[in-house]
Amino acid sequence: MASVDAAPRGGAAAKKGKKHKIKRIGVRVDMTPMVDVAFLLLTFFMFTTTLTQPQVMEITMPPNTESVKVPETDLFSLLVRKDGAIFWVAGKGTPEKVDFGKLGPLLVEKNKENPKLITSLRMDRKASFQRLINMLDELDIAEGELLLSMGPGATHERRFSLSAMNDDDHKEVDGL
Repeated sequence: MASVDAAPRGGAAAKKGKKHKIKRIGVRVDMTPMVDVAFLLLTFFMFTTTLTQPQVMEITMPPNTESVKVPETDLFSLLVRKDGAIFWVAGKGTPEKVDFGKLGPLLVEKNKENPKLITSLRMDRKASFQRLINMLDELDIAEGELLLSMGPGATHERRFSLSAMNDDDHKEVDGL
């Protein structure tokens, strides 16, 4: 609550005809109710506000009973070792190391050469999860760049698979 302290008027200075200073009235405001309201509003907004929503990637998994045969000319493999090194191989060729920064242009170039290309992303099980997310993001970015380079109204069916590296993959890339 607020209170007002009133001081008595007059005094010796007023009786002698001299100018007198006007006494200021003291005002005291109790801040407790305002602090209570502020904290109630703060807790209300904290409980009713939705914080960042988790981002979810849609992954369509094929049924286990289906076996799909893919020609070797249509297969582009990306192999990721546990240390994060990335290798690419087209068909059954020899794996070549590629820097992460040059991966996007390489994907666009290979997809332009062969529109039916299927990208196979094979990762070591001990590779970091962040590397997997970065690789999937790079595939998305390359897809967008490919569509931009194809012109307006162009469509491209994105096809890729994700799997763990097998023993043969490890033998191919461990010596490089």
